[in-house]
Amino acid sequence: MKISSKPNALVLHNPVLGEGFGKEFFDVHPEFSPILNVKKGWPPTILSNGTKDKTTPIEFAEKFTRLMNEAGNTCELIRVKDADHSCDWPVSNPNFLPTLQRMTDFLFEQKLIK
Repeated sequence: MKISSKPNALVLHNPVLGEGFGKEFFDVHPEFSPILNVKKGWPPTILSNGTKDKTTPIEFAEKFTRLMNEAGNTCELIRVKDADHSCDWPVSNPNFLPTLQRMTDFLFEQKLIK
């Protein structure tokens, strides 16, 4: 009970945001939808999403990022050009290291890692 369960940051790869994949679930349970529940006070967030992702279309990642920033939160979207879902993995993927590096830099900028 001495350690908070609230995250210090969110690092999201191809996230389920409440629109696109899983929408039927979130229609029934909107209280679990990230995109419907953005409010001031969310931890710094960085997410990656392929521009051709059919599971979580890029427009939903862009909307989530916009809503987060409008609420006064820190949120950055890495758009992985011409990539589909799971655009950063595995390590052999040329998008993997640049995405991982930007995420690492983001955490450094937020003073969460040294």
